[in-house]
Amino acid sequence: NVADNFRMQDVALGGQGAPLAPVADEMLFPDYDILLNLGGIANLSCKTTDGYIAFDLTGANQVLNHLVKPLGIPYDHDGRLAAQGKLLADLLESVEQLPFFDLPFPKSLGNDWVLNQQLPLYDQADASIPDKLHTACRQIARQIAKDVALCLDQDGVNDYPLRMLATGGGVFNEFLMRCIREELKVLDGVNLEIP
Repeated sequence: NVADNFRMQDVALGGQGAPLAPVADEMLFPDYDILLNLGGIANLSCKTTDGYIAFDLTGANQVLNHLVKPLGIPYDHDGRLAAQGKLLADLLESVEQLPFFDLPFPKSLGNDWVLNQQLPLYDQADASIPDKLHTACRQIARQIAKDVALCLDQDGVNDYPLRMLATGGGVFNEFLMRCIREELKVLDGVNLEIP
């Protein structure tokens, strides 16, 4: 027998369409309390006192890679361009005000949401590519820290210190990882590791 169609079945039962992420994380990475995947969309699995909770956070590599397309490169190597840029406070604020970020978890994003909601805000900004990249990295990092804190506060955790593993293509973006570490510093007892 073959089991399939998990997404449609999960949605039909009131889920978000990704029922296997927490199960896979629990089986593959049992020594970690928090699992952060930095793919096209950043998502999180968090071990709580009641089990695992998993949800999407924000567009990540999909945003960053889109922003460098006009330069004819596939991605910002090591986040070097983003590191040269500066924070655009107005752009950051407009992205952070997207309604998705205020929804309770569990919640999920699709590529269409990033394309139709997040990317236009960056595209419309009259700013340099490094400044947009810098701002996007800061937004991703702030959203990650906000959602980790919310998850831990709302659902409780086992014992501190907590081990957090970051995976996905975004871990190779040194500037993004620096931003994430800076934002997570306010969460005492959360130790971020990269394989």
